[in-house]
Amino acid sequence: MLSGITHAHSTYSFDGSLALPDLQRFLTDSGIDFCLMSEHVESLDYQTIQRMLTDYAALPTTGCLMIPGIEIDDLHILIYGVTAIRPYVGVEDLAAQMFHNGALIFVSHPVKVKRTVPAVILPWLTGVEIWNTRYDGRGAPRPWNLKLWAELQRERGPLQPLVGVDFHKTSDLSPVRVELDCDKDPGAILKSIAAGTHSLSSNGKKFDPQRLVGAPSFATFIFDFAVAINRKLNKLPFRIPRSLKRVVKKCL
Repeated sequence: MLSGITHAHSTYSFDGSLALPDLQRFLTDSGIDFCLMSEHVESLDYQTIQRMLTDYAALPTTGCLMIPGIEIDDLHILIYGVTAIRPYVGVEDLAAQMFHNGALIFVSHPVKVKRTVPAVILPWLTGVEIWNTRYDGRGAPRPWNLKLWAELQRERGPLQPLVGVDFHKTSDLSPVRVELDCDKDPGAILKSIAAGTHSLSSNGKKFDPQRLVGAPSFATFIFDFAVAINRKLNKLPFRIPRSLKRVVKKCL
């Protein structure tokens, strides 16, 4: 059984803190079998993506398997399994190219989607990131994410659920995992996820997101409350004790 994470950034992204080799070592030491990466396209151009793919190919084959991918915030999507690229004009052209190359395309952090996703991405979708622990907290999936997932399935047909850590730095590694029973190979991993033979877990316990659709989440309420308090504390005209900030961060 393989246990992995999705939605991670290296220094190829503007907000990543670890270079690829360092990130791979950290994830390997953390017991992660594979990682679906999602480098910000805002940090990349055609030549940089080419160089990035070369760097991924040069990583050791032992330890955590690093599977290259990109994130396009303007389209609210994560693209997993980027293997080759041709010159492109605009992010829609890039996403279409990746889709036709067999990459998996997921809606990213749905809480940032105000109403629904751009119509152009609907034919490309493999699934939805129903839980992003950076934006939704570590307690439970956000009800809005599950609602959007259900709505898109009524319009688009079956879509696979994923959980993402949105990794920027080491403290971002949360306990949500994608688990699957297949060979430790990029093609096999992506094929398993596309087919829906993977499972989702948090703190070592598997859960069925379908059963959570329509249910309220006290954990989400607590997370959003803690975020709001933290923002207010940061706006105060005096320094807040670190001990108090640590308490708030534990809630986050």
